[in-house]
Amino acid sequence: MPRGQILTRAWDDDPARQYFIRVPIAARPGAPVFVGVHGISRNGNEVASMFSSHCDRVGAVLGATYFLQ
Repeated sequence: MPRGQILTRAWDDDPARQYFIRVPIAARPGAPVFVGVHGISRNGNEVASMFSSHCDRVGAVLGATYFLQ
């Protein structure tokens, strides 16, 4: 998986269930995972962008939800 980029992914069986993922450049095996959940505004991409620098500092993989329904 590319590192240092926010990628948009979807579940294979349900494209409406999307999420954003970002692996920091310096991530190591067993890195912690930070999960951001958007609110009613469905701004998963903003949540991912907002917490990217924090995840870089602590070496965490970032996942952020984006539910269309």
